[in-house]
Amino acid sequence: MAGCGHCLRASKRKWTNVVDLYQPQVGRAELPLLSICQAALERRKTAAQTHILILHDTMGEMAVSQAEDSDCTARVHTVEVCALDRIGHVDVLLALAMGFDHVLLQKLVAPETMAIQHQEVEMARAMGGNGRLDLFGSVHRLAEILQALPEITGPWRHDFPVVAASRRATARSCAAVLLPTALAPVPLPADAPYGTVQLDESACTMCQSCVWLCPTDALSIGEHKSELLFVESSCIQCGMCRSICPEDALQLMPRLDPLPRADARKVLHKAEPFHCTSCGEPFVAKSMMDRLLARIWGGRGVQASEEVLQLIALCSACQTQEIQEPQYRRQPSAVQFRSEARRRQ
Repeated sequence: MAGCGHCLRASKRKWTNVVDLYQPQVGRAELPLLSICQAALERRKTAAQTHILILHDTMGEMAVSQAEDSDCTARVHTVEVCALDRIGHVDVLLALAMGFDHVLLQKLVAPETMAIQHQEVEMARAMGGNGRLDLFGSVHRLAEILQALPEITGPWRHDFPVVAASRRATARSCAAVLLPTALAPVPLPADAPYGTVQLDESACTMCQSCVWLCPTDALSIGEHKSELLFVESSCIQCGMCRSICPEDALQLMPRLDPLPRADARKVLHKAEPFHCTSCGEPFVAKSMMDRLLARIWGGRGVQASEEVLQLIALCSACQTQEIQEPQYRRQPSAVQFRSEARRRQ
C-alpha cells in the first residue's frame, strides 16, 4: 500500500510543525510521509522533547481539534490524509524509525478498509512498532492515549534507516533500526508479505515447478540442477510455490529477518546429482531422473525403446550428438520421445 503524497495536507493548528509535504522525492520509493519524516529526523538528532504524529482524514478533524485541550506536553504533529486507507505499515515504520516517538492513526470504519488497516497495523507492531502505534476513533480515546504517553528525557542515540528504492526494502531497513537486538527472525501475522519457506527434503524430487512459478526469483536452481536455492528477503509469501508443488513439500512461514543474512542465497535442498552416461557430467538431480524412469516403467501410457532410454540418460550436449547418428535419423518417434522426455525433466 502506498500513498501518492499529494493527498497530504499539514494542519495549521498550534500543535503542528508546518512541513512541505509536496517536495518531490526523485529516485526514492513512493513514501508520502518521507518529507515530514526527514524533518523529524533533523529535530531528533538534538531535541529531547517527545514527538507524536497524528494521521487523520477530514472525518477526524473535529476529534483532533477537540483533543488540543488535553494536558499533553509533547510536540504533536497532525497531518490530514485524504486517502487514509493507503497509509500502510511501511509509512508507520518510517515515521517511528526517523524521529517520531509515537504514531496515532485514525481508525477506519468502512468494512472493506477496516480489515486492511488492522492487518497493516499488526504488521507494523510486529516489525518494531509495538507499544508505539495506536488507533483512535473518538475524542475521548485520543485524549486518553495522549495523556498516557511517557515523556522522553533525552535525545535519541541510534542509527537511522536507509530509505531504499522500494517500499519493501525501506520497511526492512526501518525494522532493523527498530529491532536492534533481534538476533532471530521475528514472527509476523498470517498473510504478511515477508517470510520464508519450509521444505520437506524427503519429499522433494527437484522437479523445479516451484522455481518456474516463483514471481520474485526467491527460488532458483543451483549447480547441476541438483540444488534448490532460496533468498528470504525476496519472498512475498504469495503461496504459488506451495500450490504448484506436486509432492506438497513446501510450507509458508511468515516472519521477518532484519539481519543482512536474509539477502543471502542459501541452499534449501541439495540432492544427489545424476551423471551423464556418456561424458560423466552431472546434469540433473538423481531423484528427478528416478521419477521419470518410474513413470516409464510404471506403464502410465509411456513406452520407450532401448535407444530412447539411452537418450534419457544423456545430457543435452550428448543427446544432440547422439541423435545426429544415422540410426536415429530413421526413427522420428525416438526423437519425438526425446523432446517429450526433456519437457518432463
